[in-house]
Amino acid sequence: MLSPLGVNYEYSLNGGTYQASPDFTGLNEGIYTVSVMDLVTGCVSQIASIDVQDLGCTIPRGISPNGDGKNDAFDLSSLNVTKLSIFNRYGVATYSYGSGYTNQWYGQSTSGQELPDGTYYYVIDTAEGQTKTGWVYINRER
Repeated sequence: MLSPLGVNYEYSLNGGTYQASPDFTGLNEGIYTVSVMDLVTGCVSQIASIDVQDLGCTIPRGISPNGDGKNDAFDLSSLNVTKLSIFNRYGVATYSYGSGYTNQWYGQSTSGQELPDGTYYYVIDTAEGQTKTGWVYINRER
C-alpha cells in the first residue's frame, strides 16, 4: 500500500502477519498493538494500541420481572445511558432515570408501583449524544 507521503507500508496486529491494509473486523475482545512496516527500509514502528470491546448494543425487547433472576430488568449497562424514559401505550411517562442507568427498571413506575404487563415505549439518551427509541414488553408470567 502506498501512503500519502509516497512510502510503501503494511500493517500488523500484535506482531502477526503483515497485511496490505488494516482490517480490524472479526477481532476478539482485547488490546491490540498496531505496527507499520516501511517496505523500502524494513523499519517497523508501533503506531497505536486499540482496545476492542464487545459493547453488547442490543436493547432488550422484553423483560420478565418475576424474581427468577433471568431477564428481570431492562439491562442497558453497555450503552452509557444518561437518561431513560419509559412511556405507556397512551404516551404517559411512567418511569424515568437519569445518568448512570444500568438495569434499575424492572417494570415499576417512578413511584415504585408494579406496572401491568404490556408494551411500553422507551427513549434512551446516551453519553455519546445518541437518542434511541423503541418498545419493550413486560411479561411477569410465573
